Amino acid sequence: MYAGVGDKPNALREAKRAVELGGDDTYYAPAAEEGLTIVEAQTGETGSALARLPQLLKAHYFSWGSFAPLTPSLLRLDPVWDPLRDDPQFQKLIKARSQDFFARSKKRWTEDQALSEMTCDRIPELAEIRARLFG
Repeated sequence: MYAGVGDKPNALREAKRAVELGGDDTYYAPAAEEGLTIVEAQTGETGSALARLPQLLKAHYFSWGSFAPLTPSLLRLDPVWDPLRDDPQFQKLIKARSQDFFARSKKRWTEDQALSEMTCDRIPELAEIRARLFG
């Protein structure tokens, strides 16, 4: 709220307080960190915001804003990150994390596919259903 009306000192103070209150909680603390990062981005503290983003992209947490953790796509599309868009470091981060994200997704898909095939080989009914669905 403070950031929206241009009160930078109070916005940063309250966002930092939320981070302190989150403590070591692995579920809620990253959401508070994300809130602080948004406030920093909105108030022109781009260096601090950019320094926090890599860690947030690795964390698994419940975001207060989007109800999902940050992803490269969310950073690219959500207007809250507009103040960082033209920063070369931000663009480089999104590109690197996108490649990493898709590589991990492809690996997971391959592992899931192999597990599915092993399961179907052991249970004849599943092999039949899989054959009908996927040819």
